Amino acid sequence: MKKRSRLIIRLISIKLISAVSMAFILACFGPVYSTAAYAASREQDVAKNYNTDKAESIAKEQESIFEKGTEPEYMLESGDVIEVAVWRNEDLSRTLTIRPDGRISLPLAGEIKAGGLSPGKLSKVIAARLQNKYILDPQVTVIVNEVGSKNVLVLGEVNNPGLYTISKRLTALEAIGKSGGNAKYAYLENTVIIRNPYDKVPHIFTADLKSVLKEGKVRNDVVLQPGDIVYVPRTFIGKMDDLFSFFGRTIKPIADTYLIYKISED
Repeated sequence: MKKRSRLIIRLISIKLISAVSMAFILACFGPVYSTAAYAASREQDVAKNYNTDKAESIAKEQESIFEKGTEPEYMLESGDVIEVAVWRNEDLSRTLTIRPDGRISLPLAGEIKAGGLSPGKLSKVIAARLQNKYILDPQVTVIVNEVGSKNVLVLGEVNNPGLYTISKRLTALEAIGKSGGNAKYAYLENTVIIRNPYDKVPHIFTADLKSVLKEGKVRNDVVLQPGDIVYVPRTFIGKMDDLFSFFGRTIKPIADTYLIYKISED
C-alpha cells in the first residue's frame, strides 16, 4: 500500500514539474515567436499596402493625363520643315529643313542639333544661343510646317536602289523586296544595316537575310526605323572596322546623293 501511494505521489510530482516547465517555456519563448510572426506579417502588410498605393497612384496619374488630354510631344526629325520666328528680329527668322544629320543653321545661333527635340525644346535652345550673342530676352517660336516623309534607303546589289517610305512595320528583307529584289550577285547573308547614319558614331551591324529566305529563320530579319540604310554587298564584309571603313568610303557618298540632294530638291 505504501509503495502504491509513493508511486502515485511520484507521478503527480512529474506532471506538476512538466506543467511548470511548459509554462516557463511559453512565458520565455512564446512572445519571441509571436513578435517574429507579427513582424513578418507586418512586413507583408506594408509591402502589400505599398504596392496597392503605388498602383493607385499610377492609375490616378494616368487618369489625370487622360482627362487633360495630354499627348506626347512631337519630336523633330530629318526632313521636317520648320519655321523659326524670332520676335522683333525678322532678319533672324527662317524657314528651314532639318538636314539628314538632324541639324539646322541659324544666324548668330550657328549649328544646332534639332533632330530628337520637341519644337518647344528647340525654341529654348535657340533662345539661349541668341541671348549669348547679346540679344536681350529673345522670344523664339518654332512651328512645324511640314512633317518629313519616313524613309529608308536601300542600296547595293538590288534591282532598284533608292528611298522607300515606311507606312507600317517594315523589315530589311521587305525593303529589299520593295526595291525590286536582290540582284544576281547579292551577298544576302552579310546585309549591312546602318542606323542613325549621320550621327558622330552611327550604329552599323549585319543581318543574315539568306537564312530568312532559305531556312525560315525570321528572327534574323531586322525591323527598320525611319532613316535606316540597308546595303546589300557583293562580297562578305567581316570585321567591324571594315564595316565602318566601307560605310565611310562607299555607302555614305552614295547615300548623300539620295538623302541630301533629295531634301534640297524638295
